[in-house]
Amino acid sequence: PIVNAVISTARFRRWLIAAMLTLGPPQAQAHGTHSSLMTKVDAQLAESPEDGSLWYQRAVLEFEHEDFAAAAEDFAKAEKFAPGEYAVSWWQGRIFDATGRTTEAKAAMDLYLAKVPDHWGALASRARVQMKLGATEAALADFPASLGKCPDAQPDLVQEAARAFASH
Repeated sequence: PIVNAVISTARFRRWLIAAMLTLGPPQAQAHGTHSSLMTKVDAQLAESPEDGSLWYQRAVLEFEHEDFAAAAEDFAKAEKFAPGEYAVSWWQGRIFDATGRTTEAKAAMDLYLAKVPDHWGALASRARVQMKLGATEAALADFPASLGKCPDAQPDLVQEAARAFASH
């Protein structure tokens, strides 16, 4: 079944692990699991090319595989076919951040958080970007907000927040 809600990074990772276990051990080729997942999504897209959830899933897989250009294209398609259903602005911000475009990353994350202010992943991402931009005070507001909204313990996030507070 297709999820019609914003998928958090933690949920996506759990989905990805479940998919990996379902698909069995990776093939001998490099990135076998990624390739297998992409093949499945692509097959579904061949049957339903206007399904925004499939474009979203494909874009997230591409992002996780660091194919940022392809991810950006597919996030745009997800937004086209399912406007407002997915955290596209947040992911676009993450792409900007990953490619060194931190000012654009912050703008995209601000846009998303204006619509969905309680998204812990977006708050954490914006805090990281703000640290890179030297906006420490803003980051120090976003880190605890993110931790307060996070449904389960994220040790990396706790450590990042602690380092940010310690450096201030």
